[in-house]
Amino acid sequence: MNRINVLNIIPKPTNSEVIVYDTNLKDLLDVNVFEEYTFDYTNYSSIKETFNSLEKEISNYRETINSAYLYNTSWKEEDYLRMLQVDKKTYSTLYSNIKKLEDKINVYKTKIETFNQQIEMQQIKDNKELEKKKKNLDEDIKKKQEKLFYLKEKTLDLKNDLDYINKNIEETIINKDEIVQMLESLNNDIYLCPYCNSKLENKRNKNKVEKSLNEKINDIDKMLSKYQKRKTDLESKINELVKEQKEITISLNNDIQFQNQDFNFYTKKSVEVLKLENLKNKTANDMSKVEKQLKMQPNVNSDDFIKLKDRIQKYELSLDNLRRIKLLKIKYQEKIETYNQLNEQVKSLENKITKELNFISIYYKLCEQRINNFIGENITFKLFKIEKFELVEILEIYYNGIFYENLNEESKLFVDKTIAKNIYKDL
Repeated sequence: MNRINVLNIIPKPTNSEVIVYDTNLKDLLDVNVFEEYTFDYTNYSSIKETFNSLEKEISNYRETINSAYLYNTSWKEEDYLRMLQVDKKTYSTLYSNIKKLEDKINVYKTKIETFNQQIEMQQIKDNKELEKKKKNLDEDIKKKQEKLFYLKEKTLDLKNDLDYINKNIEETIINKDEIVQMLESLNNDIYLCPYCNSKLENKRNKNKVEKSLNEKINDIDKMLSKYQKRKTDLESKINELVKEQKEITISLNNDIQFQNQDFNFYTKKSVEVLKLENLKNKTANDMSKVEKQLKMQPNVNSDDFIKLKDRIQKYELSLDNLRRIKLLKIKYQEKIETYNQLNEQVKSLENKITKELNFISIYYKLCEQRINNFIGENITFKLFKIEKFELVEILEIYYNGIFYENLNEESKLFVDKTIAKNIYKDL
């Protein structure tokens, strides 16, 4: 069973039949009220949404203006400026030492505020870099792993070269030592060659051999110098590679830890933030020293001083609020005009919709009465309800004043059969 089937069992009320019950609706005699209502309510809903948003904004604006402190609500800006000029001159004359210290404190406060802003900006920058790092983390880890593997391979190659050079140096030194021993043995009467075991007794031949051996030693020294330079170069390169490996390993481990902990472990402050915080803390300490000096000043707790200072602060606050109110009024002038226009539209539509809903309400009550009379058996129908300005089409059934869903099974069966017999004639 649906709502349309129920409505189809009765003749629909005409406009004139509805208007008989409320002659104030006579101008709706030739109007399709349901179509008109649907159009008006759609338009109203759209305008009301904009109106409600603007109304909340205007309300906040008015609350801001009404709650703003003013020392004297009748004073204008020039009045506050004149009073400030007099009191500040008195303040500077009577309490010059205090004013100097207060000015110094205000400078420190400005510096601290600047540091706070710089720290905030740096943290935003650090966070952006961190977000960027998150996105590129997998790629960075892969690149670092590849770089580390390459550095280890290269280091191993250089170490092999170094071992080879060290071995050559060792062999060359041994060779040199042997030649030196040969030179020393030439001083003997008979020289026995260690390579061929031939004997040299002639001095001329010994001189010739000595020259040859010295030349070999010179060549060996040159070779050793080259080997030593090559060794130094290799050791330097190896040290650089080892250092680079350590740096990459630390960075890689951080990246892996960063990745494993879902990016949440990285809370370390950047060097830039630490520097700014250090400068801020130093400034705060300096300001604290001046504040202590200020407390020690005579008259700082006197009633005259406190009253004068309080009055100046109230003047300044009032002047700032007065200027802020002036700017707000300029800013909201157009919005208030729009709000007033929308308010008129909303009221006009609400009046029109109220009239249309009065018509629709009578219309459906007539439908309900006709259906109830047709079905009989103490079974009644409710076809509509109105929530504010919205028509809600429903189908609710009551038996002896009890809602259908709350009936027992026997009563439900009776209602179902009675309705079916009247609506579906073929059952």
